[in-house]
Amino acid sequence: MSNQKKKVGLNTVISWGASVVIIGLMFKILHWPFGELFIAVGLAFLITIIMASKKPVGKFGLILDSLGLGFSVVAAVDVSLRNHAPVYAAIVLGVLSGVLGGLTRDVLCQVPPVLLHRETSGTVSVLGACVYVALYKSGYDSLIAGISGGVLIVLLRLASIKFKINLPKVG
Repeated sequence: MSNQKKKVGLNTVISWGASVVIIGLMFKILHWPFGELFIAVGLAFLITIIMASKKPVGKFGLILDSLGLGFSVVAAVDVSLRNHAPVYAAIVLGVLSGVLGGLTRDVLCQVPPVLLHRETSGTVSVLGACVYVALYKSGYDSLIAGISGGVLIVLLRLASIKFKINLPKVG
């Protein structure tokens, strides 16, 4: 067996082992109070460390940004509604969570904030949060509402990036 095949085999075994440990840890953490929040913050921290560089954000970074935006908006709206916040407060908290989370990440990574170049982040966050609230208040399960709101956010965000759609500039 060649040295290269041994390396690939060993890396595969280590990767699968690490995946099992990480998934087991995630399921254990989910049973803690605020476990979902701990996982979200931990993943955001890891992505911040991995993406930390002074290079401009590329397509992969923008895709991760869109996914993070969708997850954070939906998570914040869900937590707000489960704690009996008014509808408008849940929408505002969702938008603030998504937009300020991305802004904080960019500042920590020392890259120009994506928010300054892609003004649609706030708009798609509002739309996704409204869809979540409308479905949730209509009696749909929070999972269906969350997936619908999150997918809408990600798809609209990626479409605005691909087709260079920005809000009109004032002045």
